[in-house]
Amino acid sequence: RLTDVLGSGGMGTVYLAEQVSLGREVALKAVDRSPAGSADEARTVAQLHHPNIVQVYAAGTAQGRSWFAMELMRGKTANHSSFASADDVARLGVQIAEALAYAHRCGVIHRDVKPSNIFIGDNGIAKLGDFGLANSTGDGGTRRYMAPELLDGGKATESSDQYALGMTLRELAVSRVPPDFAAICAKATAQDTSCRYESLDAMLDDLRCFLAHRPVAANPP
Repeated sequence: RLTDVLGSGGMGTVYLAEQVSLGREVALKAVDRSPAGSADEARTVAQLHHPNIVQVYAAGTAQGRSWFAMELMRGKTANHSSFASADDVARLGVQIAEALAYAHRCGVIHRDVKPSNIFIGDNGIAKLGDFGLANSTGDGGTRRYMAPELLDGGKATESSDQYALGMTLRELAVSRVPPDFAAICAKATAQDTSCRYESLDAMLDDLRCFLAHRPVAANPP
């Protein structure tokens, strides 16, 4: 049961809703231009269970539109948050990289990693939303985080998710950026896919090394 409008954008409208069967509040996203098979994909995403992924509870279609009932997130998105240092951004990056690495092991590509899809709770826990639900042809804001191969019509991959995360971390680190952190972002966003990290797990290892003040693979001593 829809109770209020939380926001709208190029993909559709997000409502505050009640899942009547369980008596809980959810965020319900109704997609205007539903990609083929999007509801089926949402059901696959609903099988993902990770502390840094916004949970999808249910999905379906109505009047030609796909809808997704998701965990209702309180707090701010990353694009409306401030970070005091590159370390704070790296800590956020660790949480999102863990979510992406887990999803990739499950065979799911996000396709639309960007600051507005990262929710930060009052407890500091970050969660990645719209997981696997985007069609990669979003508005200009989304295009800023799209890997070159996607802009050339290529297929979304684990590597393109990595590129988007690198762009996101680079954008959020507005304070003085240490060379090692800059090197991590540069490697993740390399134009040539062969120059990026071999996986999100490898990028995650470098972010952890940076936070622990150990040498990073992206910037060898």
